[in-house]
Formats: sequence, structure tokens, C-alpha cells
Amino acid sequence: MINQSHLAGLNSFSEVMEAMSQAGDDAVISYDDASLTLVGVDLDDLGSNDFIF
Repeated sequence: MINQSHLAGLNSFSEVMEAMSQAGDDAVISYDDASLTLVGVDLDDLGSNDFIF
């Protein structure tokens, strides 16, 4: 479970998916000047139930 509630502007799973990209074996969420790398995670394995908004 990933708590996104502290990031203003990413208020829904669709917004997170727009900010996310696949970098090799990792999923990367990039927003403003920050990024969060989910090591060993494929974008296709993520769903809305994996995030808290």
C-alpha cells in the first residue's frame, strides 16, 4: 500500500498513472521536482487498491 495523501495534485489513481512510467524493472512516479521509484514493480501489477488518497 502506497500512501499518496501527502502529495498535492495526485488525488486519484488515474492521476498517479499519468505521472508513472516504467524504467526497466521499476515503476517510477514523477511529480513536480520529486520522484518515487517502486523497485521491481511492473506498471501492469498496480491497481487503485495499492494506493491511499
